[in-house]
Amino acid sequence: MTSKETKLIEYNSNLYCPECLSLIKMPINYGCLKEEFENAIIKIKRNKEKVVFALSGGKDSIVALQILVEKYGIRPITFTIDHGFKNDTIMKNCINIVSKYNLPWYLTRVEPFVIQRLKILATSGELPCIECNRLWKDSHFIKISNLFFANYLFTGGDTPVNGKALYYKETIPNVTIGLPLVVERFSEATIYQKAYRLDWINPNLEGLDTDCIAVGIALEKYREKTKAQYHVEEKKHLSQKIRFGLIDKKSAKERLLIHNKVNEKEVSLFENI
Repeated sequence: MTSKETKLIEYNSNLYCPECLSLIKMPINYGCLKEEFENAIIKIKRNKEKVVFALSGGKDSIVALQILVEKYGIRPITFTIDHGFKNDTIMKNCINIVSKYNLPWYLTRVEPFVIQRLKILATSGELPCIECNRLWKDSHFIKISNLFFANYLFTGGDTPVNGKALYYKETIPNVTIGLPLVVERFSEATIYQKAYRLDWINPNLEGLDTDCIAVGIALEKYREKTKAQYHVEEKKHLSQKIRFGLIDKKSAKERLLIHNKVNEKEVSLFENI
């Protein structure tokens, strides 16, 4: 990251972004992280607690669900919250994995005004991700957790939150959020390989995700408008993966400059939501 893209802090005669500096000063103890996670799994199974799993249809959530079911013997109630920008391939990935494990699957959609707000952002070349999370994620996670009386909610997050694979959010009270991928520390390449073995179909979307077409639309509009090679959030996203060893710098730099054209089918789906 450059000083134009984020605040840089000098430490031991080197410049670091705040996230890297925090990790240097307080390295993650993965042994303790894993122990805490596995103790929670033991507690869940011993107490027969209800568990829900947020299934997006992207590669990360597919592999995280496999870990939860096959490695830990947890059979969660899965749910997919359709924010309006999941194409047929993404939804098929959800159906395939829940069918493979014969898991219950709950599908719901966010409110129309949220979808329209995200469309406006993407169409203007603004990445909708932060606003997307703010507008619906926590509220829908609360609804799903309450609906199934679940105290644990697992997701496909691939990097630690506050240095942990289990964490709490004040905006999602009484729910512990778990990240199976963080415990495994799989590289990005390994996650792709494992997803393909589960018959996951790569939607080959432009952008940061494998489960949302709006990101690609936004990035394409952004590049058209600014003539920039990349959006700073793309670089931040890849920097986070580098920081935790999911991808190497060389591969990240290459990905930053490789762009997939948003196809007409995705544009049509986006425009007609």
